Amino acid sequence: MYNPTMTLALLYCRTNPDETGAPRKLKKQERTLVEEAVRRGFDYKVIREEDRAEGPGRSDRLAEALDLLDEHRADVLMAVRLDRFDTDREDASSVFRRSAARGWGLIIAGDPLGAEAASLRFQEHLDGLEASQRRSRLTRDGIERRKLEGAIFGRVVDQAFLPTYRKVLSMTEDGLSMNEIARRLNREGVKTARGGSWHASTVRAILSSDTAKKLA
Repeated sequence: MYNPTMTLALLYCRTNPDETGAPRKLKKQERTLVEEAVRRGFDYKVIREEDRAEGPGRSDRLAEALDLLDEHRADVLMAVRLDRFDTDREDASSVFRRSAARGWGLIIAGDPLGAEAASLRFQEHLDGLEASQRRSRLTRDGIERRKLEGAIFGRVVDQAFLPTYRKVLSMTEDGLSMNEIARRLNREGVKTARGGSWHASTVRAILSSDTAKKLA
């Protein structure tokens, strides 16, 4: 029974079914949060989110917890990490904004997130995400530019092996299958770049390579 004279904390514990050791991790989260709630003198209720199966009838314990907080039937939401709120229906930033707008508390790993502290942490997160996206974009643009300039990416091909590339391309143009090309190369004693025998998969790798596309 909720005692209105005490702070009621909702201890949100979440794992995904594909996490290794999910039940153990769930118990560890719960133990950590209970210890923190007791240390602070909070009354508490554990909210476990372990059923993440797809389907319209699945449970959404985070949504239930947020509703309790919005209705002032609980006072504080606690979790071990911010990313515990990153589900397919919520994310950490939306939970923080909701906390600030509705006036309930948010504690992550024992750290109360006031507006200033939380804003700094979310800004760091957003800055890191933006920087990562910018690096990816620059890398992608650079690769495309180098390709237009004639650069060949992927495994570096020994110049001495280029005639074999051309031979494979020529046999393909003649209508031979990859299996037949492999058989002929083996019959002629032609070795792969690594000195092995040919297979259809080896021929396929040649045909799909950037080097072959440049030679075609």
